[in-house]
Amino acid sequence: MLKSNEIASDGAIALAKALQLNNSIVEFDISDNSIGDRGGMEFARMLQVNRSLQSLGISGCSLKINSLIALWTVIRNNEYITHFDISNNMPHTSTLTQSLSNDVMIHLSRAITGNATLKHLNLSKSGITDWSTCDLLCHALQTCSELEILDLST
Repeated sequence: MLKSNEIASDGAIALAKALQLNNSIVEFDISDNSIGDRGGMEFARMLQVNRSLQSLGISGCSLKINSLIALWTVIRNNEYITHFDISNNMPHTSTLTQSLSNDVMIHLSRAITGNATLKHLNLSKSGITDWSTCDLLCHALQTCSELEILDLST
């Protein structure tokens, strides 16, 4: 648990690279650190090779569109993650950003459809504001038989 430790992108990159080699850690929480897009991208790379991590908390980490999409793309095929907290990361600053946020939600919907092990998903403060995007998420949830807990609170 490294929550709220003022870890920036360079520290997150080092931690994610270490987790690529670790086969014993099953839970990792780096929430509320400013790891940004670079750190988020490295965590996506880590999830491609790590075979032990079952729970990842990456809430409130100043992730941007690129790293959010990368993480959702990796989660789609990840057979190990059961708990994923990616809440409080969606930017809400402009119309362009809202359009990109909808792209993230499309990738999220695909990830939920493709993942067969995810049981707990925290998407609180994720900025779902477009009904067509919400509809995509609803259709994806219909195919996700393993998901037990979904947090979409604002």
